[in-house]
Amino acid sequence: MMPTRTPQTLDDVAGYFRHARGEQADEDWARAAAARLVLDDVREPLIREALFEVVPVLEDAQEPAETLFGDAIGWAKERQADWRSDGVPASAPSGPRSVRAFVHGTFFGAAAATPAFALLRMFADGWTLDFTLILVIFPLLLSVGVLGFLALWNWLVRRRARGTAIAVTALALIGFSAAVAGGFALSHEEVLWRGSGFWLFAVAAGYGLLAAGTRWIWPELPPPDPDHQVEGDLAWKRLLAASLRERGDITEGRLKVIIADAERHSAQSQRSLAEEFGSPASYAARFAPDVAVRARRTAWGWTAVAIAPIAVFVLYGLEDGWHWQARFLALGLWFAGAAVAAATSWRRATGQAAERF
Repeated sequence: MMPTRTPQTLDDVAGYFRHARGEQADEDWARAAAARLVLDDVREPLIREALFEVVPVLEDAQEPAETLFGDAIGWAKERQADWRSDGVPASAPSGPRSVRAFVHGTFFGAAAATPAFALLRMFADGWTLDFTLILVIFPLLLSVGVLGFLALWNWLVRRRARGTAIAVTALALIGFSAAVAGGFALSHEEVLWRGSGFWLFAVAAGYGLLAAGTRWIWPELPPPDPDHQVEGDLAWKRLLAASLRERGDITEGRLKVIIADAERHSAQSQRSLAEEFGSPASYAARFAPDVAVRARRTAWGWTAVAIAPIAVFVLYGLEDGWHWQARFLALGLWFAGAAVAAATSWRRATGQAAERF
């Protein structure tokens, strides 16, 4: 029987594929296609819609999904090419785009980070801990910092060149880190209670409940229409630049060329930019992503993350001496994970650059 309920999650879509013929292979195909689209930063509603559209075909034909639609990865790439051709904005923005998303994300991030933080603290300080306010809320502060900087970055990169956005975000990072460090210093002696470090897992559960509550109680507003028409060429160019910059794979040089080409075609046709090319978001979506630029920027980001624990290690050494300290383990794990990610990203970036030539 053909599905009548619009899927709300990717798991719902995968379930429709499984029930279409009763075969697990069809569900695996749908999950593989969805995973490829998610990794390519495609908006989840668009993924659900694209997969949901082919479920009736699968049910009517009663043939394997791979036979009907080909390889899942290839199908995902073809869909992205179709969206670009049609000017459909497919990219999912990084970071929260609303207050609701920010609040939910900070509680969810705190719930996920608290268990790891608890194990590291217990390894460093023993099974019994002095619970201070900063100890309890540190995972939340960490989550606020990460999502806050993503939100700040998105806001800046839509309005300023990338260099300005990097500078302002770096200054905000320094200020936030200094404030958190100051909080640690001031609250070090303010012990709320002393007990087993496993109480932090109860704190994690509390954060999880808060995350679930904000998701279900706080209604999500519909996103703004990306295809709304813009009055005036200046506003159109500003929104086009914003749409291209937030993708993270367009250099300022290429952005200027794209805008100049659009202006030239508009002058030749004697029509406004909106009349000639439609909405800025739709026009921006027609340009294929520059995977080499994105990979290189990701590699630089992971490199910065790998350098940070080295700086903290030096500060610890200058303060307490260069003897072994248990807290060095956390820094070592941080560095090892970031270094592996950076090396993998640089190898991918090098490979993408080689493919361009």
